[in-house]
Amino acid sequence: SYGEWYEEAVANLTMRHPQVTGLGKWVWDAQRLVDYLETVPSMDTKRIGIIGHSLGAKMAMYAAALDERIGVVVASEGGTGFSMSNYDDYWYLGRKLSQLEPGTDQHELLGLIAPRPFLLI
Repeated sequence: SYGEWYEEAVANLTMRHPQVTGLGKWVWDAQRLVDYLETVPSMDTKRIGIIGHSLGAKMAMYAAALDERIGVVVASEGGTGFSMSNYDDYWYLGRKLSQLEPGTDQHELLGLIAPRPFLLI
């Protein structure tokens, strides 16, 4: 509902929620999906996993780091360091990346996922 293309969706997201990043919105969406899964009677909520490729890999890592209900993560081609990918693009972290304290990087994110299983492809 935010737009057909990344540029349009992020521009509309920024107008509606100026402090939210594109990546933050996708992580929020993933958490709402986990909320829904917990309402499904046949769902084994102790066995929720998440997998993603590229943009989806970034979202999967952040979603698992910020939601302990996600028990296992598979990330394909996401880039595990800020300098190893385009995290500064507006549909990921954008300008917020430059506001982080020096030395902040993805090792802290991976630490939040531990000790749950994590596969990097």
